[in-house]
Amino acid sequence: MPVVGLLLAACLGGPAAEGTPEPLRPTSTRVAGPEPTATPALDANPATLLARAVCWYEDPARAASCVPPPQDALDAIAAMGASRDRRFVAPLVDMRAVDVGWGREIDAALESLTGERHDSEADWYRWLGAHPGALPPGYLEWKGRLLGISDATFTRVLGGASGDGVRPELVAWTGLRVGELPRLVAPRTANPANHGYLENDDVVYGLQLGGALRAYPQRLLSWHPIVHDRLGGGSVLVTYCGPCRSAAAFTPSIGGRELQFQDAGLWLDGRPLMVDEQTGSVWDAISGRAIIGTMATARAQLPRVGLVTLRWEEWATEHPSTAVLALDTGFVRDYSGASQRARDASLAARFPSSAPADGRLPRETRVIGVAAGNEVRAYVLSEVQARRTVLDTVGGERVLLLAQGPVRPVRVYRPGALDLRAYHDDESAEGSDGREGERWWVRESGIVSQLDGRTHEAGAWTETSWEAWSGAHPGVSLWGH
Repeated sequence: MPVVGLLLAACLGGPAAEGTPEPLRPTSTRVAGPEPTATPALDANPATLLARAVCWYEDPARAASCVPPPQDALDAIAAMGASRDRRFVAPLVDMRAVDVGWGREIDAALESLTGERHDSEADWYRWLGAHPGALPPGYLEWKGRLLGISDATFTRVLGGASGDGVRPELVAWTGLRVGELPRLVAPRTANPANHGYLENDDVVYGLQLGGALRAYPQRLLSWHPIVHDRLGGGSVLVTYCGPCRSAAAFTPSIGGRELQFQDAGLWLDGRPLMVDEQTGSVWDAISGRAIIGTMATARAQLPRVGLVTLRWEEWATEHPSTAVLALDTGFVRDYSGASQRARDASLAARFPSSAPADGRLPRETRVIGVAAGNEVRAYVLSEVQARRTVLDTVGGERVLLLAQGPVRPVRVYRPGALDLRAYHDDESAEGSDGREGERWWVRESGIVSQLDGRTHEAGAWTETSWEAWSGAHPGVSLWGH
């Protein structure tokens, strides 16, 4: 269905199309001509022009009557292009993603302001990433009202202030309403013998909480990137980023208050965003950091939970008592591995990273991300696997990374005073935390003394791409580099 049809269906309460839109083909053309000045004086107030361009600005219920856009809106777009004020570039890119029949006028205005043509929003967001600059007053609130044509909830979700270091112009709309991409809440589970759908090589994300073990298949998370679950007497939030090929897990509580999350219908710099129902704040699904709204103002950060990435065969063999999400999710989707890979590739094409790359590593390098105290660090996955053990200090806290060898998963622990001398293939280790000659078992929950059961607890980490981790944590330190 064309985007105009999708928007009209949303405005009139009709059904939204399911599935993943075809990825846009990125092309661009440089147009000869003089460079525009950065921000000259305007003949009209920018807020006035922006409000005129969105005829449903004051009332999203008027949206149906605004397609196609009235002449006054097109005149406002033309005035933006003629203004030579680059503060209008970001709003025009946002408008381009909301296809209501003004594409030709917007492309002309963008060409006038930048001297360039691009055929996809992905290319335009890359342009914005490479050209940081001032934004018009009230930009985030205006953006929420623009997206109100699809869902009036956006006017509330984007109505707050953005957090430190967040570039709100890089927040891209997915074309979906808030919560339209369904989450899983207290999902059904199965045991390894009767799950009925996983192949040995399928990627799963495993965790242990309160003694209970659970696996979250990548196949399911691609369609349900937010999972609220309870196990071992506690709550856990699992999030998924298809282009990053990674998942993250958090305790969904701030100050003793449990929050409920849903997909925000937005992406930032190649990472999905989510919104909590209690405060309406927007959060980064990879870092667990609030980026827009009251929780961003409070600099809220969800506590991270360790989540190991490995093949289903490995997890099920190591943990025969595990539970795994059942194929019966309550939704009808194509949960095949081929569908998951195609969907993730499509999202990667439509919502690529737009901020300048951190050139210390290639973008796709797999890393283990660890945060402790006020410090965030990345470890190259292959380097940890080659060394098998890495002992480090992050934010004043000792951290221990363990892997049984190349291509094996990495786990992170809080070793305290423990120093390991050897880590064996049977998941036993030799080391001392004050008693010489002691042996230890390495378990999901921690490193356990074979002598008296003393335990050094597991830490929290995320395995993801360097692009995603460095983008979510500007200024991250890189171990060994």
